[in-house]
Amino acid sequence: MQEKELQEKVSRAEPSFLYHYTTLNGLLGIMEEGKLWATHIRYLNDASEFRVLSDTFFDHASDAVDKRRDASLMNEWSRRIRRPEIYTASFSAVKTGDDLSQWRAYGGQHTGVSLGFRPQYLRDVCRHFLKGNQGWIGADKDSLIECAYYKQKQFPEVDPEILANIKRNLATGDRSEQIISLALYGASLKHEGFRAESEWRIALVRENGFPFTDLKFRQLKSLIAPYVPIPLKLDGCPIQILRVVVGPAPHMDEAVDAVKFLLAKNNVPVSEVVPSKIPYRNW
Repeated sequence: MQEKELQEKVSRAEPSFLYHYTTLNGLLGIMEEGKLWATHIRYLNDASEFRVLSDTFFDHASDAVDKRRDASLMNEWSRRIRRPEIYTASFSAVKTGDDLSQWRAYGGQHTGVSLGFRPQYLRDVCRHFLKGNQGWIGADKDSLIECAYYKQKQFPEVDPEILANIKRNLATGDRSEQIISLALYGASLKHEGFRAESEWRIALVRENGFPFTDLKFRQLKSLIAPYVPIPLKLDGCPIQILRVVVGPAPHMDEAVDAVKFLLAKNNVPVSEVVPSKIPYRNW
């Protein structure tokens, strides 16, 4: 392996913590329900979410299929990719868990918090959810993905591994592998304007048209957003939040202590609750 490739591989090493930024009200909801919300991908704050793959899919994947022989397959892909059923929850890999852009975007009008999770714990949460609920696909896949960022009017080449999977699965007739691979890849793509977030995300793929009884909705400024609650308690164990950063607040000592009280009341054994070091004022 060349030195440049080795350096790139090291730079992509998995972070020790992934931070979920939320409002104080969001924290209360997580503690009371023991669940994290995964929002439909079409209702996220990046208006181009998933459209990048949808708009360019046929051009980039055309060498992997015989369109005449596999017309039904292309029609199925078209339906799934243009109307994706993917639900995501976002995390930041910024090491400190104390990022100004995140406080501005996700902290609300007042103080927010960032909740530090181990990546493997989030994977376990996803597998438990997918295996325990009907209508979801990809329980054997890694649903925790790192986002890739593309430039305006440019699009990265489709991952060679995905094209290889498409070709291999065409030979076996296994369409589920194709669907989940493309869905996860499409869910990882974000515009470069969001690069500073250093985002990782949970991406859960749902079978199109499967009856949905546990779908919920929350209000945004101009519409309502569908979401699904994901249980964070595995086998009755407490939620595994290992580090919490309390965002900028006018009464920081009280804010930190209140979060500690809340975590203790809900039997969440957090190792560290610390105040933000950023002198940002939004009150």
